[in-house]
Amino acid sequence: MGYVSMEMLFAMDQRIPQDPEEISGFQRVVELSAMRVAPKSGSDDLVYVGEQGPIGIDLSCSREIQDAHNHSFRWWRFEIYSERKGCPIRKGESLVMVDYPYAKLHTHSASFKKGFVNNRPDPSTETFASLDAAITWVDTLKRDYFYTKSGVLAAISKPGGMLDPAQARNYPLHKSRLVIGVCEDLASFEVALLKSVDVERLLRQTEGPIKLGPKAEYPQPIRLPQAVVDDSYALMCISIRQALAGPENDSVAWIGRPVFDKINQLYRDHLFNSWRRYENEQRHLSHAKNHFS
Repeated sequence: MGYVSMEMLFAMDQRIPQDPEEISGFQRVVELSAMRVAPKSGSDDLVYVGEQGPIGIDLSCSREIQDAHNHSFRWWRFEIYSERKGCPIRKGESLVMVDYPYAKLHTHSASFKKGFVNNRPDPSTETFASLDAAITWVDTLKRDYFYTKSGVLAAISKPGGMLDPAQARNYPLHKSRLVIGVCEDLASFEVALLKSVDVERLLRQTEGPIKLGPKAEYPQPIRLPQAVVDDSYALMCISIRQALAGPENDSVAWIGRPVFDKINQLYRDHLFNSWRRYENEQRHLSHAKNHFS
């Protein structure tokens, strides 16, 4: 399956880890698969072609380097690797990982890399002004600095998202999961989807009445205020990224379906949530105005 429950990853009596010193409560490695997105045979349309793996996910990797001034920089990261013979995930392909519930709007991505066999760069010849600078040095290497095996690895440094304790309180572990997908080239797939006829049509529909929310409660299309329409492009971009990670459950039912089907679902949900927030804010402003007038 291309998703993993957070309940599987944490012991229920442990705190969500915030730094490398606090990861002992994490289950170290989970093995699963990733949903692949690829062009449909004989077409440019992107579809879900199936789960591929096995892949291993180590969510508790503490990593450290030392620079020329003997300053140590330590952080933790997600490491997702493909090592089994015959696993079709290759060097240069893109990992896409998103937090569910989707309303959190957190996404993560990385390229699968080989590790260094020899001639590994030496961080002790470098000077890093900050932890972020050290992480950037590692993340921009053509090969993964820490990986020593023969497969490929995608690493996400300081992932945050649902690992943030404040977020965990809002989204209980048993309702939360990581959704995991893989594609040949995330950037080009995102551009292709954004420029697709279906996505452009859906963006145009946003400017007029559009069907949103549960049909029983909202049987008629909703005309969105301009403030929500103005956010539509950003919401579409996040919907595309989330859709490229694959479905959050029932993966088999999605195989062969267009990625746009998931984009359409996610985008309308995000629009609806944005509209509801806007309406609540307006009611609060109106109440405050009436209270002080």
